[in-house]
Amino acid sequence: MTRLYQTQPIQSGLAKAWLAKCYTELGWIYDAEDVIRNMSRDSIDYRIEKDWDYTYANYYIHQGDYEKAVPYLKKMIKHEKRNVQKAREWFLLGQIENMLGHREEAYRAFKKVVGCHPPYEMEFNARIAQTEAMAASEGRMMISKLTRMAKYDNNQA
Repeated sequence: MTRLYQTQPIQSGLAKAWLAKCYTELGWIYDAEDVIRNMSRDSIDYRIEKDWDYTYANYYIHQGDYEKAVPYLKKMIKHEKRNVQKAREWFLLGQIENMLGHREEAYRAFKKVVGCHPPYEMEFNARIAQTEAMAASEGRMMISKLTRMAKYDNNQA
């Protein structure tokens, strides 16, 4: 596809982004890195920037380099229009921030998930993760929040 659309930078850039995504998912990290490195030399059209942000974030997450993935995740969230997908991205950002030890950022990210009005299970999991991200000094607040959640009919087994 990249050879077929060489004269059209948008289609060529999209094809390269998808090629890098496929290589990453297949575990062909060296090939994905090669595509990403070659593309970073070229200018990325603003209309396909979202796809490349997703590609970079996906690549760095698969590499285990979460620090580098965070800025691309934040850019992805800015571009996203669909609420459910945006909630998923906020949830992923919260998980990564929590793994990196950035508890306040993780708490805020999980709060944003709830603000996107996602499906019930995602909202429930975000609230649980939010309490986990709270500092140990706020133990009472965490317990009271979980107690309030237990009172809702939806949360009872």
